[in-house]
Amino acid sequence: MQPEEAREWWKKAQTDLTSAFVLIEHNPPIIETTCFHCQQAAEKAIKAYLIWQGIPFQKIHNLSYLIDLCSIHDKRFEELHADAETLTPYAINIRYPGENWASAEDAKGALRAAEKIIGCIATWIPIEQ
Repeated sequence: MQPEEAREWWKKAQTDLTSAFVLIEHNPPIIETTCFHCQQAAEKAIKAYLIWQGIPFQKIHNLSYLIDLCSIHDKRFEELHADAETLTPYAINIRYPGENWASAEDAKGALRAAEKIIGCIATWIPIEQ
């Protein structure tokens, strides 16, 4: 267990989630960047969990892969697969020109998915202490 490193990842996840909320409330909403920060928040929270548990992982943005690693240790993560699949596409492509395909509803769904992943992890390990 690497609690300090895990807490650093956790703080970054919280910052990304806060950024997503600020961006969605902007007038007009900044949709694509909201989606990106939601993906990043979930990714960093999952990686915080993996680090907390001492589980090695590849440097990757695929949340389904990361959830699978977590599921080996804790089956409760299996309930987060749909949320991970919702968020994974927002890791890279959405940040570049020509890939602006997300809607306001997509951004709201991304926020719900990120909040669910982060909320579950927060209850499953005492990372905020």
